[in-house]
Amino acid sequence: MDIQKENKQIQEAFEIEADEIGFCLDQKWGDYENPYENSDTALAFDLFKKGWRAKAQVVPEGFVLVEKDLVQSIHRSCVNSLIAESMPAFKIVANTIIDELSPLVKVIQTEAQEPTNDK
Repeated sequence: MDIQKENKQIQEAFEIEADEIGFCLDQKWGDYENPYENSDTALAFDLFKKGWRAKAQVVPEGFVLVEKDLVQSIHRSCVNSLIAESMPAFKIVANTIIDELSPLVKVIQTEAQEPTNDK
């Protein structure tokens, strides 16, 4: 996404959020007046923009966060169902899911076995 398009998207989202919480932008929208020059608005927008970009880095577009337990549960259900199921089409789907999730399940299990540094 180009910078101008991203900034416009961030600004539109900020204005919606600001309006919902009652933050006054003092928008006069003349050719020479910019509500983002006000120090309070500039600070609020800057913080919003940093949060927006941090979120984008945490969860890139096209990805979702899924609980580790859910991944393991789906994997386990497919493995268990594969044993009991005799339909070839189901076996193909279950095997595909197992193949895709197995590396992730191994990482989750490895992380669970590693000692934590919490003190």
